[in-house]
Amino acid sequence: MKIKFRVKLKRLEIIILGYLFFFLLTILSQNKFLIILSLMVFDKVLLSQLRVQGYFGIELLSVPIILIAITQGPLVAFMFGLFGIPLLDILRWILAPPIHPTYPPVVPSVSSLLYGSMGALAVFMYPSFDLLTIVLVTSILGDALHAMYMLFFVEPPNPVSYVINIVQNYFIMQLFIAVGFVKFLGIG
Repeated sequence: MKIKFRVKLKRLEIIILGYLFFFLLTILSQNKFLIILSLMVFDKVLLSQLRVQGYFGIELLSVPIILIAITQGPLVAFMFGLFGIPLLDILRWILAPPIHPTYPPVVPSVSSLLYGSMGALAVFMYPSFDLLTIVLVTSILGDALHAMYMLFFVEPPNPVSYVINIVQNYFIMQLFIAVGFVKFLGIG
């Protein structure tokens, strides 16, 4: 049992070092899209190692897809949500295979469609609303649509995870505004 734990620990160490190297390169490049993408890689690769996202509503994709939408446009956000997130899932499946796989990693899922739609909606809201309002509206709408999908096609949804997700997205955006990350991206 100790050998298996040690092998897993080494694998996690390699994943962390690889991510830190990727993050360093993105910071040095000062490419806004890559910096936002590194947040998504953090979610799909490192956070997925904790295997708590689905249970507690913890995810770091909503805020970055909104930032991609505002900096790159609605089409890029929608296409990235629809196809880019499944590509990140491939990376996750390679590094940390899921316990209960739901979709093959290449096939866009309902969640990736919702992320793309949230990003596209954010662009149209941005000139008129502040970022915190946009995050709240898109999170509530996205979670409501996801809950309906879960209710009718999968299993009864966990409403607590949706509340946690909405609150978490709000505070992440508030943090990004407070530390100047949003200003660095040229937003607001």
